[in-house]
Amino acid sequence: MKTLQIFFSGLFLFIIVNFNNYSYCQEWESQNLGSSGVTMDFINANTGFVGLKINGGDNYALYKTVNKGLNFSLLWTIPVTADNFRGFGLDMINENLGFMFIESKLLKTTNGGTNWTELFQIRFNESYEPTIKFYNENLGFITYTAPSLDDNSESFVYKVTNGGNNASSVFTGQAHRIPVIK
Repeated sequence: MKTLQIFFSGLFLFIIVNFNNYSYCQEWESQNLGSSGVTMDFINANTGFVGLKINGGDNYALYKTVNKGLNFSLLWTIPVTADNFRGFGLDMINENLGFMFIESKLLKTTNGGTNWTELFQIRFNESYEPTIKFYNENLGFITYTAPSLDDNSESFVYKVTNGGNNASSVFTGQAHRIPVIK
């Protein structure tokens, strides 16, 4: 009987120590960078990029961290030009090469986000909740919804090839939301 008590006491202590809610949790620290429309992409455990709207929504900004998000440096800003814009997509392939979909335009950087070149505009200023995913430097997909006054929003999926120089529609239709591409 005494052996059974010792066994269960040890088992209880083992469970408390190893499966306590606090044993496996992470601490998160808030970083105040701006306002809304946040998108982010980390290319490794240390280096990440965060895009958002700043200055009350008048500008877009891209920030970079190289120390796991402890500090961010402002890389790039551009004025907002679309009234019905809601978010933008960002996908960095590596520290230098990346793509951004903003205000229905595909942009590309080859110097880590300091400068961006517009590759093309799919439709005029109507992107809502876009998602962008590049699988390598040549092949990617863009999804977004174009808002509608009658609540029948159109959704789009584009396949992007040749380093972002060509885009072809692979889906257009009415849908409440397009799934996120992984």
